[in-house]
Amino acid sequence: LVITHTQDRGADCVNGGDYRIEVKGSIGPDSSFALEELLERSPNCLQENREIKSRTIVQLDSLGGLLKDGYLMGRAFRTYEVKTIINNNSACASSCAVAYLGGVERLMESDSIIMFHSPYLPNLNAQGDRIANCDIGSETTARLLEYYQEMTSPEQGERLMNRTMSYCSAEDGWVLKGSAAAELFGVATEI
Repeated sequence: LVITHTQDRGADCVNGGDYRIEVKGSIGPDSSFALEELLERSPNCLQENREIKSRTIVQLDSLGGLLKDGYLMGRAFRTYEVKTIINNNSACASSCAVAYLGGVERLMESDSIIMFHSPYLPNLNAQGDRIANCDIGSETTARLLEYYQEMTSPEQGERLMNRTMSYCSAEDGWVLKGSAAAELFGVATEI
C-alpha cells in the first residue's frame, strides 16, 4: 500500500485546502484506516460563502482487496464529499471499484479502467490453484445492492448489481474503460 498526500499551498480557500490523496495497492484495514484519517485532515476548499470551491481528490489505482474495506472507504469518501478519480493507465478493480463509487464526483480518464465482479470466498481447487466461490449468501448480495443504490441511484445500482453478479472470478469481471462508458452506466458522474 502506498498513499501520497499533497496540498496546493497556493489555493485560495477560506477554510480547508486543495488536497490530493493518491492510493496505490491493496484495499484492506490499513488503507481504510489511513484514508479516514487523511480525509479528516483534508477538508474541501471552501469559499467565503461556505460553498465548496474544490473537493479533496482521491486518486485510486488498485486491483482490490477486502470488500468490507471497500465499503468503509466508499462511505468515508461520501461523508467527506470527495472527488474520486482513476487516472490514465490506472485500474480500479474489485473492492477498489466499490470504494470509488463513494465519491460525490467520480471521474475516469480516457485510458483508465474499472472492474466489478461478484463478491467471493477464496477456495483452492484439487490442483491447489486459487478459485472463487461466489456462493456468498443473500445477506451479502443484499448489502452490496443496497450500497450500489445508495452510491448511484436505485435503477443504476440494480443494473450495476446485475452486471457485477454476472462475473464470479478473482481475476475477471465487468470492465468499463474511460469516462464515456463509465458515465453512461452511472459509474462516473462526469466525462
